Amino acid sequence: MADDPEARAEAERLLVDAAEESGESGIEAVSTPRLLLAQHYGNTGRTSLARAQLDLMREELGDLTPGLFHGMLDGLGGWLDCLDGAFEEAAGRLARAVGAMETLAHLVAPYLIVTQLAAAAWVRAETGEPEEGARLLGAYDAHRGTPGGAGIRPLTSRTEALLRARAEQALRAALVPDVLTARHAEGGELTVREAAALVRG
Repeated sequence: MADDPEARAEAERLLVDAAEESGESGIEAVSTPRLLLAQHYGNTGRTSLARAQLDLMREELGDLTPGLFHGMLDGLGGWLDCLDGAFEEAAGRLARAVGAMETLAHLVAPYLIVTQLAAAAWVRAETGEPEEGARLLGAYDAHRGTPGGAGIRPLTSRTEALLRARAEQALRAALVPDVLTARHAEGGELTVREAAALVRG
């Protein structure tokens, strides 16, 4: 969004209009405008409005929609939980997200799982398992260049960078540097499947 307040307001209005016009059912319900609007609301501290966008998309997903898409929305919900400081809730939501998307994501969009690793690292830092969080962040850093597949990118590069920075900040507050470095290096050796197993618990 632009720096000028009037330009920001106009950009947000256009994004809201695009999201409202994108009402579809099934897979098409997970539209780029709604994903961008949810992130915009989350990044500007309006997590309840962001959740409303996720709810709208979730309501339009049919029973036959692949779990990949339900899992993607759960993953975004986990990110919002982190922003709200609801880390226990985030842990459960991220575990469900990875469980729902894992089989198909490994085939068509492994990056969807990789994205969850940064949020899970933040969660572990805040729930008494910072060493595991450092491993997850290491796995995220090792695999974040993984192709998205199927054109699916639930988070913009800016949102993802902010998420990673918050995770690292929390880990640095919880671990001495040598331990953080060592555990991060260990995580870099994990495969995506192995890291996903840590998120699932």
